[in-house]
Amino acid sequence: MTGIQLSIRPHPMSNYIAIHGFWGSGTDFTYIDKYVSFPLSTIDLLGFGDSPVSKQIEDYSVDSQCELLNRQLPPCHIISYSMGARLALQYTIRFPHKVKSLICIGVNPGIENSLEREQRRQWDRSWANRFSQPEKMKENMEAWSNIPLLKSLSHTTVWSEIVTRRERQSHIGLQNSMLAFGTGTMPSCWEQLNSITSPTLLVHGEYDVKYMYIHQRMKMQNKQFTLKQIPMVGHAPHIEAPQRTADAIQNWYHDINSELT
Repeated sequence: MTGIQLSIRPHPMSNYIAIHGFWGSGTDFTYIDKYVSFPLSTIDLLGFGDSPVSKQIEDYSVDSQCELLNRQLPPCHIISYSMGARLALQYTIRFPHKVKSLICIGVNPGIENSLEREQRRQWDRSWANRFSQPEKMKENMEAWSNIPLLKSLSHTTVWSEIVTRRERQSHIGLQNSMLAFGTGTMPSCWEQLNSITSPTLLVHGEYDVKYMYIHQRMKMQNKQFTLKQIPMVGHAPHIEAPQRTADAIQNWYHDINSELT
């Protein structure tokens, strides 16, 4: 991990940092960027977008990725999605002084049940095996986009742009991320949620019922969390309904009296 520098745009870095989901990049947040009144910087995680691709699986672990963020990010406000939100949660728990506020879109703190964790780990490994075959990238991308949780994204007007970006992703980054940072491997942080003191907003789409229940349970663990549902969208509201999502984010920042700089 020595010497790895993640790609962050634009420079100079804003106090507001967006962290993307699996098979994504910071560019996924450009759709809300034009609707917010504060400067937003985006980060490409290890193995994705313009960031380096490591062949060392351990570089993609929670510990390594949290350390990468700690080295490069100043104290900031974090907006995060799915895989990036899982990392942001872990980062907030480990480095609470570095997170001024936290927004998680479609986040799962982890799997507590050992049998369910093992089942998910096997699922992650099966996908990692598929990603090891670069000649099947298009086939894998089509199969991934047809997962029920993610299918609504393919109905957006920007889907062709997303497909183009996904085709450029590294199969090694996809494979190693799934192996070292998949939900089946990632340590659960359910029991640590009550330690989070940074203002936290949990966002889910109206049709994303699974994550609605997860977020409701998270709020039971930490009463200070705020929940927000974005109407008529699925798992990726920042892409499916960028203006409504941006409005919800800005309204929440106003509510917590966050200083927009």
